Amino acid sequence: MSFNPEKLNIKDLTIEEPEKQVVFFDQNKEITEDDWDAMKKSLIDFKKSEPALSNSWNNYFEQATKMKMLDPTVNLGLSQGDYRFIEYRLNYSRNEKSSPKASLEEELMHMKVLNPTMLQILPEDWEQMKEKLNRYRKYEAKPSTPRIKAIEENKFMLFAKQAVTMKILDPDIDLNLTEEDWNGMEKNLKRLHGKGKLRPMDTDLKGHRIENFCNLLARMKILNPQYKFELSEDDWDIIMKKFNFIRDTQDIPADWKDFCELAQSLKVITAKDVKITEQGLEIEMPEKETTESLAIPEKRNF
Repeated sequence: MSFNPEKLNIKDLTIEEPEKQVVFFDQNKEITEDDWDAMKKSLIDFKKSEPALSNSWNNYFEQATKMKMLDPTVNLGLSQGDYRFIEYRLNYSRNEKSSPKASLEEELMHMKVLNPTMLQILPEDWEQMKEKLNRYRKYEAKPSTPRIKAIEENKFMLFAKQAVTMKILDPDIDLNLTEEDWNGMEKNLKRLHGKGKLRPMDTDLKGHRIENFCNLLARMKILNPQYKFELSEDDWDIIMKKFNFIRDTQDIPADWKDFCELAQSLKVITAKDVKITEQGLEIEMPEKETTESLAIPEKRNF
């Protein structure tokens, strides 16, 4: 019997859509108890260092901050002496223009996340942070050496980090972000992403390009929760390869900071909603049931 398309009744058709890929970071599944134990152990290793302004102490407070942001309920065992150390380092940053190992805004962030009751931000602190944000915005490579050129190409990655830090310190602050700022961040993001997809090369796993891409995307979403950047299934596979690569190649305690930060970024990227509150970053993840239902092929009857 020959087929006559003119006699086809569209109501008899059923179209089965392909399975929808859901990008979702399940923190409880991806971060194990062994991971948390290793992160806590690295904190102890950092704390053994002297003096108070050493790079290890900066790593100590930075990692503690990232762990607390990743899980606000985690008990890090910080003491009153630790908080006084942050105060000491913060005052040093205010008085020394050539700052120690951490910047003024980093020390303020440590206090905001780890012990907000002791946080005090002075008017001159804001002036210094705004000046730094503007420097990133206007940075030009002169002279154009490879290192300086790399800074210029990634200046909006640094700009976004500074902007997010300031926004978390004060959710009500108006950063006056312009269309040019967003174009700069998006251009930086696309350059890190590559031509259409993330490259699954070993050199990328060993470098920082993939996590820089994720961290920048997360910061852009924090600044604008409606910002969208479509990630393919291949992209997500490569990102998770990088995440597991960082965990499986821990050579020094400082590497756990990268692990923590990438995990935080993946939560933000896949979040249902992200809000900046007086307590810091509030991340609402999709319900697991919703995630599973999205992945079911949909049948549409006409």
